[in-house]
Amino acid sequence: MKSTHSLAIALPLSALLLTGCATSVDEPAEPPVPTTRLEIPELPQAPETTADTNRLQIPTLPPAAETAADDSPAIVTEPVVAEITQEPITTDTLTAPAGVETAIADTTNDDPATDANQVANNDHTVSPPSIQPSARPQHRTDDISVVTWRAERGHIPSQLLLGKAYANGDGVTRDLEQARLWLELASMQGDRTAQYELGNMYYQGVGVRQDYLNAREWWLESAISGNDKAQQKLGYMYSEGIGVERDFSKAKNWYVKAANLGNAEAQTLLGSLYHEGNRIKPDYTEAVKWYRLAAEQGHPHAQYTLGVLHHDGLGAEQDYVKCAAWVEVALANNYTDDLDAGTLCRSKLDDQSNAAADALATLWKARYLPQ
Repeated sequence: MKSTHSLAIALPLSALLLTGCATSVDEPAEPPVPTTRLEIPELPQAPETTADTNRLQIPTLPPAAETAADDSPAIVTEPVVAEITQEPITTDTLTAPAGVETAIADTTNDDPATDANQVANNDHTVSPPSIQPSARPQHRTDDISVVTWRAERGHIPSQLLLGKAYANGDGVTRDLEQARLWLELASMQGDRTAQYELGNMYYQGVGVRQDYLNAREWWLESAISGNDKAQQKLGYMYSEGIGVERDFSKAKNWYVKAANLGNAEAQTLLGSLYHEGNRIKPDYTEAVKWYRLAAEQGHPHAQYTLGVLHHDGLGAEQDYVKCAAWVEVALANNYTDDLDAGTLCRSKLDDQSNAAADALATLWKARYLPQ
C-alpha cells in the first residue's frame, strides 16, 4: 500500500468479468491515477465523480461470489426421498410393485420442500432466511426405485428428484442425458425448481449444448413463478448482455424481485449497482440497505463492503468501530482484505474504541457467519 491514510475512489465491478465474477457495468476509460490513493494492481479505475481523496475503493466481487457465470455443478444436490411432498397419484388402475407401497408411505410423512418452493410468489417483504448447513445425503437403492416408479407415472416432484439424482450420480450412475430428460418432463409440467435447474444446464453447457437462449427461457419460466434464484440469474444476464441485449433497467428490476424474496446474492448485486452508480443513479443509502440485508445472511462481500462504506461515511454514518467490526466478520467468512480496510479503520481508533470493535465483531460473527 502506498499510504495507510490516503484512499482511492471506486473501481468498477466490470473489471472482474474476465475471472467470471458478477459485474454490472461496461469497461470505462482509464483516468489519471492519483499518487496519494490506494491502488489495486492491474484493475482499471472508474472516472472520478468527486475530488474526494479520503475514500476506500469499491471492493470487487471475487470469483467465490456465485453468479450466473459460475463453474459450480448445474444441479443442486438435495435429498431425494425427503422432498416427495406432493399427494400420491390416485389413479384407480395404478398398482405399485411389491415392497414399494411401504416405502412410499414412509416418505410421504416428510414435509420439507425445495428452497425455491418455500418462497411465496407474491411476497414482497424482505425476510432473510436463516443460514443452514448443507449436506449431501446418499440415497438408498430402494429409495431410488420408489422415486423412479412414481416419476414414470407422472409424479412431478419425483421427476425433479430423479433428474437431480442422475445429474449428481446419487443412488444411480451419473447420466446427464437422463438428468435432462427428467428435468425437462418436470419443467414442462410447471415445476419452477426443475425449470431453474434445466436453465443451469443450458447456461453452463452441462449435458447439453450451451445455449443461452434456452437458458433464458427456462429461467424466465421459473422466475415468473417466483423462483428467486432464477430472477437473480436473469438480472445477471441483462446486466452483462449474455444472450440478451444489455439492459440495466431490466437487470435492476430482476435483482429487486429476487432481493425482496431474500436472495443474498441479488441483494449484494443490487447494492453494487447503487454503490457504483455508473449505469443507474447512485444511491448510497439504498446500497447500504441491500448490503446490510445480504451481510446479515452471511454474504462476505456485502459484509466487507459495509465496512468500507462506514469508513467513507457513504449511505451510513462514518463509524470506524463498525468499519473494523464488519471487516473482521468478512475476514472470518474467508474474504480477502485487498484494501487493507481493517488496518486503516483500526489505526483511527484508540484502545477503548478498539475494544468496542472487538466486542462488536464477536457479536456479529456469532450472528452472521454460517454455522
